[in-house]
Amino acid sequence: MEDRVPDHNAVDFTLEERDGETIVFVRGDLDATGAPALRSQLVETMESASRRVVLDLAHVDFLDSLGLSMLVAAHRRADELGIDFVLAAPSPASLRVLEITRLTELFTIVD
Repeated sequence: MEDRVPDHNAVDFTLEERDGETIVFVRGDLDATGAPALRSQLVETMESASRRVVLDLAHVDFLDSLGLSMLVAAHRRADELGIDFVLAAPSPASLRVLEITRLTELFTIVD
């Protein structure tokens, strides 16, 4: 099952359910424009997720402090709900920001 979420805020998502996990594929910028839209999607996704939410960042072109804050809040919410929150295949630009801010120590990151 795949749902396409329209591009309203310079970021685009595609959701896919696979073997008990929800994968959110993100394309675009996670900044002041795109981060709030993704936050709303993640809140909704986490409320219905069974055990794991994977956020695929392979096509994220830009990640700023608001995007980072949103990721940390999503991680915290997943903990509250008792589900896993994983970042997958971060783009080089995203990975660099996560490394500089040492958030690679907080998140589970997979290729």
